[in-house]
Amino acid sequence: MQLGIRPKSDFMNTASWEQLYVITEHWQSDQEFYADEIRFMQDLISRYFMLLVKEESSARLQQLTSRMLAIDKDHQSLKIKTTRHLTHIAGLAKNSFVHDEQEFRNEHAGLEDLFVKFVNDFKVLKKDVFKVTENILHSEKLKHLLGS
Repeated sequence: MQLGIRPKSDFMNTASWEQLYVITEHWQSDQEFYADEIRFMQDLISRYFMLLVKEESSARLQQLTSRMLAIDKDHQSLKIKTTRHLTHIAGLAKNSFVHDEQEFRNEHAGLEDLFVKFVNDFKVLKKDVFKVTENILHSEKLKHLLGS
């Protein structure tokens, strides 16, 4: 399932600052969850896969490691942009002349697009990590059964 189909409504142009602030805070909360998920998958790969994987699988593992680093970098960038955006919303709520309203709404839409892309990329990576985990566990179980 892919996220990212923005409704055709005019919500982005009619939403109040409070509504946009709540949405952005929700994104920030979600990012804390993704930080934990990324950290868990990095540990899984670095601590356990390296010990279990045969040489022929190491290229696949290196690819996963590279993708994990890229998703972590994207996450850090998104986190910074979200925090900056919350500051912009707070400034607009206090004084609507601090930022150009349309520019701000465009920024919000762009941030939403980045968040959706990140979530979709993350889901694909997580699915791939789970596939590799499953393959390793099955091969280890088979080795254990054959060795017994």
